[in-house]
Amino acid sequence: MKNGAKRTPIWIKAGLGAVTGFAVACFFAFGNDNPDPAWGDYWRARPLLVLTLAGACGGIWIYLLDNLRASGSWKMVLGFFLSGLGFLIGIWMGIVAGFHGTMWN
Repeated sequence: MKNGAKRTPIWIKAGLGAVTGFAVACFFAFGNDNPDPAWGDYWRARPLLVLTLAGACGGIWIYLLDNLRASGSWKMVLGFFLSGLGFLIGIWMGIVAGFHGTMWN
């Protein structure tokens, strides 16, 4: 990090990513008022767990790119772009994996 800036701990970034993934899972899972009976009684458990884990992994990805974002100039822009893109891809893959066989066919 530049100029002695304090780095945010990895567990905070992973936790924020996990909360984001959990919120996305809740939005889709609890927004479905008429689930298919073939999905079973506990169909919401898998997307909640998978998306929470995917969000935590996305937070770790953002943590790993901290040094790139702190380097300045074009590397900073690249770091922000790669952080956001990686997080969004991770959340999207979590949605696909978590809702496969239920809402995502």
